[in-house]
Amino acid sequence: MDGPLDGSDWQPIGDNLYGGAHWLEVIPDDSGGISLVAGTDGGALHVSPDLGTTWTAAQGLGSLYRIRRLTMPRNGEGRLYVVVDGWDGPSLRRSDDGGANFTQIADLAGLQGDVWTPRDGGDALYLAGAGGRLLLSEDGGDSFIPKGVIDAAAGRIELTGSEAGAPTLYAVADGLRLYRSDDAGDSWASLGEISDYWGALNASMVDDQLFVFGGMELWVSRDGGASFAKKNGWGDYYSDPANRLHADVMGIDVEPDGETEHWYLHTDGGVYRSSDGLATVDNLALRGLRISQYYDVLTSSADPSHIAAGAQDQGYQVTHGMESEGDRLRFNQIISGDYGHLTSGDGSHDLVYSVYPGFTLVQIGEDHPELSYLDWPPVENHNIWMPAIVADPSDNAVFYFPGDRIYRYERTSHWEWAPTLHSEQDFEGRDGEYVSAMVFSPVDPDRVYAATSLGRVWVSDDHGVSWEQTASVDAGEHWLYGHALLASAEDRDRVYVGGGGYSNPAVYRSDDGGQSWTAWGQGLPQTHVYMLAEARDGSGRVAAATETAAYLRDEAQGEWADITGNAAPVTLYWSVEALHDSDTFRFGTYGRGIWDYSLPPWEPGSGDDGDGEGDGDSGGSGGGNGGSGDGDGSDDGAG
Repeated sequence: MDGPLDGSDWQPIGDNLYGGAHWLEVIPDDSGGISLVAGTDGGALHVSPDLGTTWTAAQGLGSLYRIRRLTMPRNGEGRLYVVVDGWDGPSLRRSDDGGANFTQIADLAGLQGDVWTPRDGGDALYLAGAGGRLLLSEDGGDSFIPKGVIDAAAGRIELTGSEAGAPTLYAVADGLRLYRSDDAGDSWASLGEISDYWGALNASMVDDQLFVFGGMELWVSRDGGASFAKKNGWGDYYSDPANRLHADVMGIDVEPDGETEHWYLHTDGGVYRSSDGLATVDNLALRGLRISQYYDVLTSSADPSHIAAGAQDQGYQVTHGMESEGDRLRFNQIISGDYGHLTSGDGSHDLVYSVYPGFTLVQIGEDHPELSYLDWPPVENHNIWMPAIVADPSDNAVFYFPGDRIYRYERTSHWEWAPTLHSEQDFEGRDGEYVSAMVFSPVDPDRVYAATSLGRVWVSDDHGVSWEQTASVDAGEHWLYGHALLASAEDRDRVYVGGGGYSNPAVYRSDDGGQSWTAWGQGLPQTHVYMLAEARDGSGRVAAATETAAYLRDEAQGEWADITGNAAPVTLYWSVEALHDSDTFRFGTYGRGIWDYSLPPWEPGSGDDGDGEGDGDSGGSGGGNGGSGDGDGSDDGAG
């Protein structure tokens, strides 16, 4: 990079790389060009010669399920090393052609090992290898010299070092036991056990006593691992997001810069930098980094400029009072945490209900949002991690909480809602079964549909009090979020169910109130459907937010079509809604913000195929803009 990253000019690259980069290496060439190599913790490794415009899969890695480390020594040779877990066991592999092809250079004999290379241009390659022993290579991995044993009983070891020592090396075995070597790995001393460690660790280049590791919080040692202090508590973030670390430290990098060094701390709340040995930290992700992971988006029917969004660990966000940046909207995080299933009885933002894993959040007020926090039902019941609550279309002051039974919440004061058991129906046909989705028919609010975690579908004609079980579907629920359930605005007997479509159709349709189902997944790949929405123009066109892309189905064509095109990112699409004021589908993605798709005009009987044009990014503030709203900091920081 040309100088230290300061967060002032974030530019998106790599929209066509699916899955999100957990590891990234930047490789300059002799002509001034730059290649990127990106890896996910799920085992995918891709290479781009053009700053993320196009990507190709790396070869020679076999069948992987995890990448543990991707690194490139600073000796100018351009070699890449990757530690992988595969079906053939853990191994260290090397690429001599910029990541296009890899060959195995060390079998780790079952140990989930690690590799560390000095950042000062040295040729040494340190490997935590078979038997928990440290190995040293000075010829790029062609041969290894055995050094001391770190931990012979370990099944997993992470490794880092400080060039200020001989070098001084640090290792964590099985996520628990901490070791240090002061003689380049010839001998190792046990420093005892640590906790709150999630796999991220690093050491200073200029101070061999400065060692840190991350978990829910960042732990700093200035005496070589003998003692630790947390940088700040996770709750400290809320009052000072610019200078206090967000919870969940997932990565730690140290980069040289002349006589100093810069620390980069990667959290679930964005990237922080420190240039004073972690005395202070500076949040680089307050604005401009459009990588928010959205579970759901709800645009107000009363004021389309009001958008609420529930994000993973970037909280409940709103556009109220925020200025736009050209055609992109800015969001303000008014409380941190994880929020999904945004629902409003009349579509406005007078009252918006959403769930955090542990309580229900209520936004009160269209123009000046206030927040209220409600306990889940007092009776023990099975439910999904983020229950699919739904507002009552006949009374905006009422919403429903589904579990193995359904509870009704009614507003009793400005801040309070009281729960009562709404239906005696027990949906737990098998142990642990619960209602994973519930929806009211827009045609007849007394008609209600429900799907359970096992794919059983139910129908009610008295506003959800009594229920009749209908036919079942094969599309499985999402373990965290439930099924996609859509009731048509054209016919009260038409209903759609979406879910896992890996060995069966991902979407089913019924035209007889759920009594029978037709497979409706033609054109979809083997993927998961998170949410479905129907166009408001009477065309019956349905959009799907899926694991792999955004899709649209026009029944005249008889199958789904990918509508991401060349404008929208190739990523996970978690939510979709049909806007009230225009023929537009609004998609929330899990990592690339919010995107709009404008439907082409439709006339009855036209048989239009639905090939519209994506409008591009309408939001996606990413990284959390602010965090200075009304919230009291109820997020537990665990992500």
